[in-house]
Amino acid sequence: EVIDYSARPFEEVVDPVDVVFDTYGGDNIPRSFSVVKSGGSLVTIAGSPDQNEAAARGIHAKSFLVRVEEGQLAQIADLMASGHLKVTVDHVFPLAEAGKAHALSAGGHVRGKIVLQV
Repeated sequence: EVIDYSARPFEEVVDPVDVVFDTYGGDNIPRSFSVVKSGGSLVTIAGSPDQNEAAARGIHAKSFLVRVEEGQLAQIADLMASGHLKVTVDHVFPLAEAGKAHALSAGGHVRGKIVLQV
């Protein structure tokens, strides 16, 4: 089911679920607690969930960060060079307009990558 988050807050639409995987962070983390079933999990790559809130609701809350490995980055570069991996670029900004790029990113409506051109 697709939820238009700009029309209505997701927590008003989603029935309780077993797992929430958050990639946005910010206020999505505390809002996500209300849609996780007791015994379920909230996992985020974009912040730190409140462990006291998780315990009070009887859910597991974890955060993790991705570890960058040089060998994997080289493989990704090869895939891009060969055309097997394509990246969608939403906007390109000169470095002098980094503030505009950040504001666009913070708006949460970007489809693809934002590039700063040096």
